[in-house]
Amino acid sequence: MEPTGTIVFTSVGRPYYGFDLFSLHLPSNLDDSLPDFSSEHRLTDGISINFNGHFVDEGKTLVYISERTGSARIFLNPPGNASPRLLHSPPESLFHDRPLIKNDRLYFISAHEPPEKPLRSWSALYSTRLHEKTAVRLTPYGSVDYSPAISHSGNLIAVASYGPRPWRGEFHDLQTDIVVLHESDPAKRVVVCQHGGWPTWSGDTTLYFHRQSDDGWWSIFRADLPDNIFASSGGLLAPIRVTPLVFTASRLLLCPIAKESS
Repeated sequence: MEPTGTIVFTSVGRPYYGFDLFSLHLPSNLDDSLPDFSSEHRLTDGISINFNGHFVDEGKTLVYISERTGSARIFLNPPGNASPRLLHSPPESLFHDRPLIKNDRLYFISAHEPPEKPLRSWSALYSTRLHEKTAVRLTPYGSVDYSPAISHSGNLIAVASYGPRPWRGEFHDLQTDIVVLHESDPAKRVVVCQHGGWPTWSGDTTLYFHRQSDDGWWSIFRADLPDNIFASSGGLLAPIRVTPLVFTASRLLLCPIAKESS
């Protein structure tokens, strides 16, 4: 008997354009002068789609995601080398994101291990030494992590995490929490703030992240961590909203989006 039924599928067209990473020199005092936009410099070569770049050192080496091989892979642009170097990542994964390099280790998000239950993301955090080909999973099995960030010392990692919760169908505002884990013992994990994404470190004790506020505006928040976050029993931190920004000694870069008029 011939099989019957309907197959439903979708397809994404192959892009024929370049999407690149750029750098821009900032003046030492932003209060006195605006950036010189003529100093804009393209860091990638215009081949395929390149995104989520991260400087490894003082602006000389760049690690980023590129789709030049047909799927999202991790590449390194060493100084003085025009050819991007493909770094090791699980070849069976069609999704890689947010690569970071610290203390000769590569950290990245991959989706190559299927979850045990439906409606759960495959996304998890992995690490590997730069010259090795074995990736170690840092996310506990059954949990979901996105958007890693590494503290200045490299001892602490922050992620946006669903934890063991299933996906609830949200698209516009993912209900992830900010979780901090210890690099040498990733089983040590603590939720520092609920409802937050895209964490960024300042030093080893301050985290910035974004979320949609109660008034509807997407805003940046700051959370100050205690000296030993894993030994603290104070519960969740109370983040401080810093948008609009008022800083004297440090700066944050953001892309503001104005509300549409009704």
